Amino acid sequence: MSIEISGDGQITGIATGGIGSKIVTSANLADDAITAVQITGGTVGSTEIAADAITTAKIATDAITASKILNGAVGQNEIAANGVGTGQIENYAVTNAKIANDSVTANKIAADAVGSSEIAANAVSASELNVTGNGTSGQYLGSDADGSFTWTSISSDPSMGGDLSGTASNAQLKADVVGAYEIVASAVGTSELADNSVTAAKIAASSVGQSEIATNGVSTAELVNSSVTNAKIADNAITANKMAANSVGESELTANAVTGSKILNSSVTSAKIANNSISQGHMLDNSIGAAELNVSGNGNSSQYLRSDGDGSMTWATVNTSNAGKVVNVYHWVDQGHHGFGSGGGYFMDRRWTPQNGSNKFVITATIGFGATDNVGGYLQSYYNGSHHNPGNWKGSGAARDDANNTSWGDLANRHEDGMPLTRSITVVWQPDNGGQIGVRYRIRPENGTRYANRRNGWGNDSNNGLTAISTLTVMEIEV
Repeated sequence: MSIEISGDGQITGIATGGIGSKIVTSANLADDAITAVQITGGTVGSTEIAADAITTAKIATDAITASKILNGAVGQNEIAANGVGTGQIENYAVTNAKIANDSVTANKIAADAVGSSEIAANAVSASELNVTGNGTSGQYLGSDADGSFTWTSISSDPSMGGDLSGTASNAQLKADVVGAYEIVASAVGTSELADNSVTAAKIAASSVGQSEIATNGVSTAELVNSSVTNAKIADNAITANKMAANSVGESELTANAVTGSKILNSSVTSAKIANNSISQGHMLDNSIGAAELNVSGNGNSSQYLRSDGDGSMTWATVNTSNAGKVVNVYHWVDQGHHGFGSGGGYFMDRRWTPQNGSNKFVITATIGFGATDNVGGYLQSYYNGSHHNPGNWKGSGAARDDANNTSWGDLANRHEDGMPLTRSITVVWQPDNGGQIGVRYRIRPENGTRYANRRNGWGNDSNNGLTAISTLTVMEIEV
């Protein structure tokens, strides 16, 4: 083997096999002596590469794959501007925290992407809507049919239309607007049906069976004539109250079937009883009452039976009152001489208290006197504490007032001889006064002041005076 050393000190002529293993060290190698051709493929590992030896120029295009990048090694500085596109972002990787404030503009939001859940509470105001201004309190948004709105005022209680009448606060269905189309299946229950609204025409043929018929629901009106046959009647089902009146005749009764126990009390009427078959022995004590007598009704506790003279009787009321009867008689007599002043005077002043304030009184007043000059007279009544002249005899009620019957008229008569002149009057008086009542005689001058007696034996009084015999009788009659 020959070894040649060149002028630059390189040794040539030594074959690879002539160099021992690990004889060439790093110090034996000249700088840049090892080129790519001297390096066997796959012989340079991580231990042969110095720190920071691999620069950008050493890295082939697309040589760094995802597996070459250490987890967490790529930060903001490693990513070029605009280096992250849609393909590099994992689905749902961009969270709210990754989005800068005010970075999401309208053109970043897809159409129909914002729903109610994306809008914050109270975030949409008039400025976000396609409407002019803010409106006034109480107005509402009305559509303009082009995507915009207008503030409008809406009645708080508008009138209804269509099938409704009235206002919104009291909307009513119009008559006959609800038909079969408006009613859903099975919506009409018992509570929706008016009483007696389901007529025969509404019930399908053969749809009513035993379960549809209420207990006691079939009465006479529902049965067809002669439809209840013997087979339909249960044994012992026909009781007495099931049989119509007069439906059991002789042909339905067996011989000797009617015994005493079969005859209903009070059912044997007079038509069923043979003439003269009832004797005293058949009648119970106290069994004859008004109903058995030939009289109408029962009368009352104050009435009695009165014969009508033809075999019948009438309930009559017996008058037990004192009406029309004289219940009191008063009688007074006055005899003597009465002196009066020039204006006349009074005598025979009598008073009494009625048994009943509504009773009537028959009053008879008589005066007997001798000859007189220019004298007149009449009766005065007394009630309510004072006296009253003729023409005012009514008491506190509608009593009789007959002035003509309460005056003697002119008493001027000259009787020189013989019996005295007598005058008498009778009056019926109903004062209607429960207190004390009465009458008195009134004597008065007619054309002067002298009315002395001139009859012989009666005295001859030239002064104003009168000698008289007078009587007063009063009968009280019950009203």
